[in-house]
Parts: sequence; structure tokens; C-alpha cells
Amino acid sequence: MSDAIHAAATAVEAGIYVSLQSCPHCGRGPLVAAEPDKGSSGADAPIIQIAGACLHCRDLSLWPFQIISKIKPEDTAEPLVINPTPFPSRIIDVGQWLTLARMWEESANGVDSPRGKRNQLLRVGQCLDEALKFYDEEENDLPPTTGVFHSTSIQRLRDHPEQFSRRRLVNWRRRLPHGS
Repeated sequence: MSDAIHAAATAVEAGIYVSLQSCPHCGRGPLVAAEPDKGSSGADAPIIQIAGACLHCRDLSLWPFQIISKIKPEDTAEPLVINPTPFPSRIIDVGQWLTLARMWEESANGVDSPRGKRNQLLRVGQCLDEALKFYDEEENDLPPTTGVFHSTSIQRLRDHPEQFSRRRLVNWRRRLPHGS
């Protein structure tokens, strides 16, 4: 369980964050994020709790989040809104978005229906869009150090900087569907 209140753009982003965490009880996982509770109000943004169930030990942990986006999912045309703001995530870094994009693209290959596969590839595109929010406007091909803050992402950037190439991500994104 995390006592710190994390800032997330949406409940969807908060759920993705929880699914990236190790179990606080056994240290393994993965965690499966449940639907958020209705929450309460913080200073300017609602506070929600998301439960994460460990697939290994079955322990349940609660993760509090302050939702900072004023945009509601029903206000957009997208079926799954991760972060409707132009700002990068405060809780998920570039490397984690790239890992999610790769995992979701691989899982799209196992989807039978064309609509289901397209929806999965839309999620991949959203992950790449989120990763690209960390990059400077065409200034550098690699993300700034502020965009790589998870220990595994830092190590991966050191070992394989080519995986973080902005040009590579833009080309990958171009091959994926956009919008609804």
C-alpha cells in the first residue's frame, strides 16, 4: 500500500500506474488494478483510491490518487482517455510507457476481432503519445533526464539508448491508428 497521494491526470492513468507496481506485501506481482472508488475531494481535485490485487499472493493494497485533469472521459471522443492534458505524466516515465506500448502491441496480435485489435493498437498509440510528451520539440533525440525517473527505465536508457530515440517512437506511432 502506498500512503503517499500520487497525482494522476485521470483514473485510467492511476490504474495503469498501479498495474506497474510490485506487490507491497510479497514484492512480486503483477498487480491488477480494480475500478476506482468514487473518492472524496482534495483541495482542487478529487482523491480516489484504487485497489491493486496481487496475482501472486492475492494481497490487496490501496493506492490513493489526486486526479488533476478537469477533463472527464465522457467529454472526449476517445474510449479510453489516459491523459487529456498536454503535460507528461508525473507518475509513469518514458521507459514505462514504452514497455506498456510493446506489451500491448504484442497482445494485439492475439486479438481475433478487427475492432478489438484496433482498440488495442489505439492503446499502444496512446502510450507512445504519452512517452513523446516528455521530449523537447525536436531539440534532442533522447528524452531529458526528468522524463526517466524509474530505476529500470534509467538502466535501460543507459544500456539501450536507441530504444528511446524520438525518431524511432515517431515512426512507430505513424504506423498505428489514431482517434475513434
